[in-house]
Amino acid sequence: MRITSTAADFIRPDQTRETQRSTDEGLAKKAASQPAAKVERSDKVEISEAARQLAATGGLAEGTSVRGDLTPERVAAIRENILKGAYNSVDVVDQVARKMLASGDI
Repeated sequence: MRITSTAADFIRPDQTRETQRSTDEGLAKKAASQPAAKVERSDKVEISEAARQLAATGGLAEGTSVRGDLTPERVAAIRENILKGAYNSVDVVDQVARKMLASGDI
């Protein structure tokens, strides 16, 4: 498939839908008349050693730990707090933002 662009290919706001439709139909007919080229696929994935170590530790980076288990009761309590709007305060947003910046993820 070859894609070429000319100034005439740009759609102007003053063009009517009929003009756009006829252009699209013309391009579709042209594409249908040409046989599709066979494309060889060669996907490749490389996983770094750091990613392998992270996967081996269950997603925890070195020096980190889980702050307790996430039990169904804890999930229910968090959900209830969200529904009550307990986290919709400037203080909470500030704390979350500071922790995100400190974590180095941003």
